[in-house]
Amino acid sequence: MADAAYGLWPLVILNTILFIVFAVSLFHPKTKRDWRAMGAYSAFLVALFTEMYGTTLLPARQLVRLPVPAAEGHPRGRTPVERPDQLAG
Repeated sequence: MADAAYGLWPLVILNTILFIVFAVSLFHPKTKRDWRAMGAYSAFLVALFTEMYGTTLLPARQLVRLPVPAAEGHPRGRTPVERPDQLAG
């Protein structure tokens, strides 16, 4: 994760503006409700592209820890064979 490409703020701004302009060109907001929906969509795009190219929105210490380890939560993580020597005959 050390080589993650975070901090690409010009790309965040460019993509956000591009997608918002595209959405406004297809959906012409007229009423207050339309503008509110467009604002919600714009906020979603800002959060999406910030998370993708800018920085993580939640610090690592605020992430929720799972009650079971990820390997145990995965169906293939629970195999009846615990040791490799149990496979042989």
